[in-house]
Amino acid sequence: MSDLSYRRLKTAAAVIGLVQSLVVPMDKLPGVIQEYWDTRNANSGDDWTVQELEALGVTPSLLGACIQTLENLKKFFDGSSPSNDVYRVPVNQARHVGYQI
Repeated sequence: MSDLSYRRLKTAAAVIGLVQSLVVPMDKLPGVIQEYWDTRNANSGDDWTVQELEALGVTPSLLGACIQTLENLKKFFDGSSPSNDVYRVPVNQARHVGYQI
């Protein structure tokens, strides 16, 4: 196999592998989103407090941005048109959260 053919094969494998890694989020999104809203509604529709999220090291606004990101990802998976928000910021913030639970 030539060098170019090998690189092309590795690239194709990387693409397929990354898409395969989306299967778990795609399957879990509806349940996690529903749990978020059920838990929030059980608390009279109030957002989480700073104290409640302290163990995770996140703020209520970051949690809200993360649920919005998940809701729009679900829209994408469902074939709907997600809003045109920039998701890099909450994703990067969540990437480095060091929680203790």
